[in-house]
Amino acid sequence: MPKKSEISYNKANLNQRLKRKFSNKQYFTMNNTNDTSFIHIFTLLILGLTVTGLLAFVLAQIVADNAEEDEVVSQNIIERIQTVGRQNTTGKQLLVSSVPSLIPDSIESSSVVTDQVKPINVTKEPDLTAAVSANVSKTGKEVYEAACAVCHGAGVAGAPKFGDSVAWKSRVVKGDEKLYANAINGYIGKAGVMPAKGGRPDLSDNEVRNAVDFMTESSL
Repeated sequence: MPKKSEISYNKANLNQRLKRKFSNKQYFTMNNTNDTSFIHIFTLLILGLTVTGLLAFVLAQIVADNAEEDEVVSQNIIERIQTVGRQNTTGKQLLVSSVPSLIPDSIESSSVVTDQVKPINVTKEPDLTAAVSANVSKTGKEVYEAACAVCHGAGVAGAPKFGDSVAWKSRVVKGDEKLYANAINGYIGKAGVMPAKGGRPDLSDNEVRNAVDFMTESSL
């Protein structure tokens, strides 16, 4: 067990060491400097977080306001461009009472307006131009230039050449009706090959006859 004198000595020694340590101005200066730096940095950090939070709040408010304005504008545009009426696809007659906002009160009360809106039958006028074109046949020359000249101009596939009187005489002697029939229905034989209507099914029989007459009259 330590003696009292030793304990007293240790206490005195410890007290002296503590006094020397805490009496050192450099120790306190360093501690004060560190504390000041920490407080300064902590204050700046808190300030930065506060400013960031305020900016985020302001931006959120601006975005929310713009979104509400865009929604209101879009709704107004939809209401303006929306059609007043709708197409009736049911095939039923519409009642006047179903569209009261479109009819003035003075007209509604009049005896002229009936309970139902009667459908209006619109008759489409015939296309007179198409009818006239359909009734006017092409001339023999027009048909020849459009459909016959390809073969009869050069004598392709045994076709009698336009203007060759000898070739046409041997065919004319068989009769006009025979020529008409071969030209309209087509011909395959020793004399040659003839597609029906010269390969132009859009031509009428009368137009084909006109072409035959034109070629025979011009060649004989």
